[in-house]
Amino acid sequence: TFANYGGRQQDNVQNIKQFVISSTTSVAVWIYKKIANKIWLTPANSVYDVYIGSNLYVVGTITSPSDVILKENISDIKENEYDNILKLEPQKYSFIDDKKHKTHYGIMADKMESYFPELTNKITRETDDCIQEINSVNYIELIPIMICKMKKMQTEIDELKQYILYNKNK
Repeated sequence: TFANYGGRQQDNVQNIKQFVISSTTSVAVWIYKKIANKIWLTPANSVYDVYIGSNLYVVGTITSPSDVILKENISDIKENEYDNILKLEPQKYSFIDDKKHKTHYGIMADKMESYFPELTNKITRETDDCIQEINSVNYIELIPIMICKMKKMQTEIDELKQYILYNKNK
């Protein structure tokens, strides 16, 4: 049994705190631990996604692990893949549940799925009324595709400059 310490378990020998669902259960939802002078807050079960229904403020940097030792099946992004970026239609919108109706900019996940299905995910969101399956966009992984297209466009610009310079001197 665990005493209720404001919704978390007391420190144990490994300097780990587990945040629990309620005082009647001992199932950990979040793990708080300190390893090598770094503090980690992580879901107890790493197979679950984390949904935050409002803003997330980070003083620092959000990073994604990207070391080559973590990857397999590495290949270049093909031109016919990154050319699809020009088919995306960025839009501005506000969220239905946002009382302030703040303007946001983005790409509708439904449209993104047509061209880059691997950059969309379906997540389950529970509201007061029901459980909904909604689409989400992985904007971070759109960046390498944008870089490929920018490099291709820069090559074309450089070739056009050379062509103009060559024909100008004729």
